[in-house]
Amino acid sequence: TTANGDTLTNTRVLLIQRPRGPPKQSDFLIDHQTIPYSAPPGGVLLRTTDVSIDPAMRGWMSNAKSYLLPVKLKSVMRASSIGRVIASNNDTYAIGQMVKCDNGGVQTYVTIPANETKFLLPLPSS
Repeated sequence: TTANGDTLTNTRVLLIQRPRGPPKQSDFLIDHQTIPYSAPPGGVLLRTTDVSIDPAMRGWMSNAKSYLLPVKLKSVMRASSIGRVIASNNDTYAIGQMVKCDNGGVQTYVTIPANETKFLLPLPSS
């Protein structure tokens, strides 16, 4: 991951096809996207430090009826994550603060708009 002036390179794992049987590498695409090194109005920008790889992901990859809608094809694979705030336009979240993010997905950076910051969980300092 590199910072270039006012932009960042965000590495993302995209679901590109529904797995048949166990998930395999060809079901995913590792993608690189240039994003602004800034937080949206009222929101935050996180750098992911940890991603939860959990059994529920298998269900989210399929079209089967579930408690959540399936991950859309060509979208970032859904996952909970922990990240550090690296840009903030929100008084609740300071730069450097660690948070749990239930909708961060499998990607290096997560842009959280103002209306979704209520879903972030601030973590205690370590």
